[in-house]
Amino acid sequence: MITKKGILSLAVLVLLLAALVLPAGIQAATSEPITPAGFYGQLTLNGSPAPVGTVIIGSIVGGSGTIIQDAYTTKVVGKYGSTDTNDHLVVLANDASDIGKTIRFYVTPPGWASPLLATPTGYFLSNTVKIDLNVSNPGTGPAVASTSPVSGATGVANSVSVSVTFDQGIQQGDNFTGINLTGGSTGTAISSDKLSILISHANFTQNTAYTVTIPAGAVKSYFGTANTAYTFSFVVGAGTLPLTLNTKSPIDNATGVANYATVSATFSNNITAGTNFGNITISGASGVSGSISGTVLTILHNNFSDSTLYTVTIPAGAVKDAANNLNTATIWSFTTGVTYSGGGGGGGGGSPYIPPVSTPTPTPTPAATTSAPPTTSAVPPPPPPPTSQAPPPPPTSQAPPPPPPTSQAPPPPPPSTTTSTAPRPSTSSAAPPASSAASSTTTTSSPAPGKGGNWGLVAGIIVAVIVVGGVVFVIIRRKP
Repeated sequence: MITKKGILSLAVLVLLLAALVLPAGIQAATSEPITPAGFYGQLTLNGSPAPVGTVIIGSIVGGSGTIIQDAYTTKVVGKYGSTDTNDHLVVLANDASDIGKTIRFYVTPPGWASPLLATPTGYFLSNTVKIDLNVSNPGTGPAVASTSPVSGATGVANSVSVSVTFDQGIQQGDNFTGINLTGGSTGTAISSDKLSILISHANFTQNTAYTVTIPAGAVKSYFGTANTAYTFSFVVGAGTLPLTLNTKSPIDNATGVANYATVSATFSNNITAGTNFGNITISGASGVSGSISGTVLTILHNNFSDSTLYTVTIPAGAVKDAANNLNTATIWSFTTGVTYSGGGGGGGGGSPYIPPVSTPTPTPTPAATTSAPPTTSAVPPPPPPPTSQAPPPPPTSQAPPPPPPTSQAPPPPPPSTTTSTAPRPSTSSAAPPASSAASSTTTTSSPAPGKGGNWGLVAGIIVAVIVVGGVVFVIIRRKP
């Protein structure tokens, strides 16, 4: 017989089993997960799969102390952990106060100097959490931290190991095959710790200088950022070798050189300024100074003149290498060309032709008296006869009439009650008639010789109207 006490005990047992067995449900991972939990998922570096050997740790934010069951090291490219409960990154609370606090994940790629904060995404399912992690590009490419042998070393053994070590983990870049060792190498590889380039070679020759060149883009970080170019040299065996000049720019006796051309000299070894560095010259040039980068000496200058011969002089002792070998004196010359600034070409290049703007001549108000002295005015019609009130001025907004065609004869005289007209040449068309103000008076007209116009007598005053090139001239004179 089941008692009431037994039923209550059974109910409590069922509730406890449910709490332990039933999943907590699925929850969107819009924030960092809470502890405790085990984790697995995708792992990318700036969106690219993380390499094998990448280390992941979890840190409780504001915790009393983080206990990590395992700092997880990846065994598969682009993934950490799996659905196997024994293959998780597990983070445990240090004590009861850590329960429910958030976790941040830090990722250290192979050869990386310090952990990088990852961004969590994913979902929760019970205490097993799938969360995909990504680390953003920190924005710095691999930089050379050290070399073997050291740059400028002398007395190096002919079997020395040659390597270049970087400040962060590296992988092959697009220009990896461009890595070069003078005299030839037998192979190039990246070290197992992902930090160095290893350059194998046959035994070196005694008393010989060697140069290692790491071009830009030879390697890149796990985030895809490429290295910058790097070069270093060393000498195998005892003693020193002379510093030699390999190339010059512009070449000796070059012609047609641009007035802004770069002048430089490239040496066999890395160089620094010597005691004669300040005596480097370019004859006839101004603003001359020197600049050194690795094996290259660049001679700066102001723009050259056109069609001019220039001579570069690098005196002995101007530069030196790490073994204090000095350069020997070098002199070479070149000639500049002609700089074209454009223009010409059938009248091109100058300012465009702008035709003059013709401005109409305003028409003045005719005088209202007959006693004015003779004047010449550029007005269209002849003045009206004197009246007690001066006529209103013509509109100033109107332009004078257009000139008649050159084949047309002068306009006919205005109509008059009594008119005597001298013969005129025949025309193909007639010009507009004269003003009606002049036609209301007895007028005697005749053409002006060679000009074309009308002469008339108006109230005892001789009036002449002459048209020249489309401009009407009115001449007023009192009859003698």
